[in-house]
Amino acid sequence: MKFTERSFYSSEGLRPRPYIYFNSDQNLLIVLTNWSKNLNKESIVKYIENYLLSSSMDTEVTSPFISIPNLGRTANSLRTSLLLLNDMIYKEHNKNEFLTGLEIFVGFQRESEFIFAHIGQPNILISRSGKNILPLHQNLDLSLDLSFTKPLPPVPSKLLGLEAHIEIEVESFKLQPEDQLILLSYSWIPKELLNLKDSQRSFDKISSTLADIDDQSFWLGVVQF
Repeated sequence: MKFTERSFYSSEGLRPRPYIYFNSDQNLLIVLTNWSKNLNKESIVKYIENYLLSSSMDTEVTSPFISIPNLGRTANSLRTSLLLLNDMIYKEHNKNEFLTGLEIFVGFQRESEFIFAHIGQPNILISRSGKNILPLHQNLDLSLDLSFTKPLPPVPSKLLGLEAHIEIEVESFKLQPEDQLILLSYSWIPKELLNLKDSQRSFDKISSTLADIDDQSFWLGVVQF
């Protein structure tokens, strides 16, 4: 697993630069977009990493949440780690009034499978040889619901820790040769990105295509398997 990322800032409004944790030995990627200054990003990453490690080593690890039958043990552990984290952030910061929250993506490779969970952005797409770029998950900015003409500055629509109860989406797919996972924090998924041909999907080409579309701040990350 290899990972490359870049941020682009426009005059139309800044999007927070995500905090990136990439462990090539564990094939683990965590992307945190913090919309306040009240959270310790390093502690959050360490919490997730430690929980996933302990649950993989100890099959008897208990969870206060019901396991989802159609998810494997590893995927359920990922879901549980984020549910626990949501509960902790909500109780410590947001129970009485909203003070903080974050968008999150956690993904890791296990042999020929890639498992990931997310709340909010980035948008998640897969580039597969011989096929159009396909969205796996899209999360529109709240700003698009508030403006019918020119988009407003980025506003998140979903945040971890905002509410006491939250649905965590956990997904997976089987890897094929030359697969790339595209992570994009952008107010929407531009059609110019979806129309890129196989030969146009290098990191630099994707980045320049997005920069040429509109005066939009964005963050781009690409995972190569």
